[in-house]
Amino acid sequence: IAGTPVVAVSAEGWISRFRQETRFEFADGRLRNARAFTRELRGEMEITWAAARQADDFISTEFTVLEIPVSIPILVSAGPVPMTVWLKASARVSPQLRFNNMSSRGSLKVVYGSNHGLRIEDETFSPLDGTRSANFSVTGETVSAGPVTVGFGAGFEFPRVELTVLGVATAFVSMHTGVAGFYEPGLLSGAQPCQWAEMTIQAITGYDMSILGVTFLSDSHELWRQETKHYAGGEPCD
Repeated sequence: IAGTPVVAVSAEGWISRFRQETRFEFADGRLRNARAFTRELRGEMEITWAAARQADDFISTEFTVLEIPVSIPILVSAGPVPMTVWLKASARVSPQLRFNNMSSRGSLKVVYGSNHGLRIEDETFSPLDGTRSANFSVTGETVSAGPVTVGFGAGFEFPRVELTVLGVATAFVSMHTGVAGFYEPGLLSGAQPCQWAEMTIQAITGYDMSILGVTFLSDSHELWRQETKHYAGGEPCD
């Protein structure tokens, strides 16, 4: 705003070597059965944010989707059939700073491991949920402030593992990591003052079928979700 940064978000992490197993079965030109499973995926994600509004300039509170330029193709083949595995990333940010003198900052980290995937049998979609674990921690000052309710949210999709066959059938498994900061002073509403920050990690899987860029069959499903809340003072208040 007026040349001054008011929102900053960073996400740093890693994923270890994992195994991607995918199988497609076609009959009469139609996808009949499919299975995609990601094994031994291990990773870490730390999200740090800082946002402050001191001026009268408007800050959009709508979700901003950022298509991060991370799209890594890995060419493979099954016999004569060429396939492409993609590693992708994207981000979403939503600063709910509607009035002056509002701020939110924080730093949270999750270390996770998972085995997950999907199955399609006779056009019936079902998730395959294996073992998983997630350990959360607060890694920096995490606090929000303001005269009225303050909120801030950010989410990152990484890794998104896609496998595409002949440019027609795509199956994917994806990890979503999100953070949020919230503060309710209760000065105007009379509500109990409350401040917390949360972190969520979830695994999502799905597929789509398309011809000439037109998708005619698709579905997705949340496999699992874990989350934690960090309350100022240590006592739940929402």
